[in-house]
Amino acid sequence: MAESNSWRTLDCRVTPEVAKQPDVALTDWRILLDEDGIAYLVGLLPGGNKLRFTSSISHVVAAARVIVTQSGRRYWLEGGPATSWSVLEQIRARGLG
Repeated sequence: MAESNSWRTLDCRVTPEVAKQPDVALTDWRILLDEDGIAYLVGLLPGGNKLRFTSSISHVVAAARVIVTQSGRRYWLEGGPATSWSVLEQIRARGLG
C-alpha cells in the first residue's frame, strides 16, 4: 500500500530590503529562542509556501498583534501560532524549535 505524504517543501529566498517591504503579514508563526535567549519570529508568508525567519525581535505591540524586529520591519500576526506539521518540521530542520 502506497503511503500518502502531505509534507511539502517550503521555498527559501533572500528577504527584500526593509525599505521595499516594511510591513509583512505572517500566518502559522512561532517565536523561537536561541541558546542565548534571543527571540526570533518565524512564520509563513501569505500564500502559505514561503517560510520567513526574522532578525531578532526588538519589541512586541501585543494589542495590535505586531512584532518589530531589529531590522525595523513590522510583522503583523494573522491567526495563532503554528500547528501545521510541515511548518513545524521546516523549523526543526533548521535546528530551531
